[in-house]
Amino acid sequence: MASGPTWALPHAHEIDQTSLELNAGYAQFPQGGLALARLDLETPVTKNLSGALIAHQWMALGQLNQRFFIGSLRYRMDLTARLAIAPFVQSVFFDGGGALDRRLSARSGVALQHTGKHWLWDLSLPIIGVKNFPTHPTDSSWSMLGTLDVLLATETGVTWAGWNNHAIRLGIMGTLTRLSYRTTIKNQKVNAQLASMGSHSFLLIGWEKVW
Repeated sequence: MASGPTWALPHAHEIDQTSLELNAGYAQFPQGGLALARLDLETPVTKNLSGALIAHQWMALGQLNQRFFIGSLRYRMDLTARLAIAPFVQSVFFDGGGALDRRLSARSGVALQHTGKHWLWDLSLPIIGVKNFPTHPTDSSWSMLGTLDVLLATETGVTWAGWNNHAIRLGIMGTLTRLSYRTTIKNQKVNAQLASMGSHSFLLIGWEKVW
């Protein structure tokens, strides 16, 4: 895999090259349909340390666009030949378009990855975090993220990579079930992903570049 397996959290997948992933697609929510665009840039800093920048934008005619900007650092270590761990820190800025809809949060946690012969299991678990609303008219102080806020960001899944040039992952991201597929077509890495929790669903098609 070029990019990591997760949607928004740091992971324990090995990063030895810079990768850029661009995705576009459609999301269906109870309030209607939205266009969705995503950018994921990951790069090594040292042998163990790497960083990532992720941006999402949700767009609909006649509505305020919603944006997420995510920056993170993680330090990956091999515990055994098959098990890796990566403590991480992350900052997330959400812009819902209004003064009361902008939230800045920071969280830290740990990611794990266990590799088998044709499969791998990954877990990204936030442990603690803080938040504030920087443009709130009366209260922009920092406070702790609630337990539910932290746990609902958890991501985990299993990837099958037993076929040449193909990888398929089934996992969860918070309350959504997410299925992703990656392959190479004429030396170009492409991917598709579908996530759903019934009333909330999205489908994305993506392109990846590694250098």
